[in-house]
Amino acid sequence: MRILLFAASILAFLALAPSSRGQDVAWQRTYDSAKQAFAEHRYADADKAYQAALAQAEDFETGDPRLSAILFGLGIDYYVERRYEEAEPFLLRVVELREARPTPDSDLVKALLQLAELYRATRHLTKAESLYRKALTVSKDLPSADSATTATIYLDLGLLYTEQDLMHDAETAYVQAISNFKNAEGTARTGLGFSNLNLAQIYEAENKFSEAEPLYQQAIATFEQTSGANSSNVATALEDYARLLKKMDRKAEALKAKKRADEIRRKSGS
Repeated sequence: MRILLFAASILAFLALAPSSRGQDVAWQRTYDSAKQAFAEHRYADADKAYQAALAQAEDFETGDPRLSAILFGLGIDYYVERRYEEAEPFLLRVVELREARPTPDSDLVKALLQLAELYRATRHLTKAESLYRKALTVSKDLPSADSATTATIYLDLGLLYTEQDLMHDAETAYVQAISNFKNAEGTARTGLGFSNLNLAQIYEAENKFSEAEPLYQQAIATFEQTSGANSSNVATALEDYARLLKKMDRKAEALKAKKRADEIRRKSGS
């Protein structure tokens, strides 16, 4: 899921208007081919095209946003291939370039988040938390701040804290994520389902069954709306809800929820 989420944001971050100058038209063609290769999961081809675009950009000014776009593309390409050591310097350079601009923007937020994801993947969790927090601060200060971005950062923080078994911090982050996701629209609301699900799991583990149950129910309803009634997300939420119902000695309801989850799994082959 993370890769798909970031792949969607990458294309928005890297969308640049082509120039009328011959050199820039040639660069744009190379750059577009890199984006296309990445979108088609041809990562080796994307790497070559990004490197070619970088070579063509040797005369770009340091502040040229196209330079950031190329470096970010290379960083993402290596990240997706789990070549983390190669990805890190490119993403660090993007953050440096975006921070040097007169005013912070959403592209800086995306760069901070992707670098945080890299550190989370490589278990540099203190670095990851610092970057998530920084992205949160920048995001809130943007004139065009949107609740979906803020919510996603809180969800990522919640996941980071859950991985470290810092459940109080995770709970606080998920509550904030839910609050912000409720104001989001479209596919971003899938994050609301995951936030509800993750918070429900925390409450279940703490034997707060009455608090966990409505969150599982909300997660199921949200996934049905955003992913489809027969999606794997719905099946996962139903399985978790069935486990809770069994603990609450509501065996008939637990069996019904588990049966529906099994049927979804059977139809989807998952």
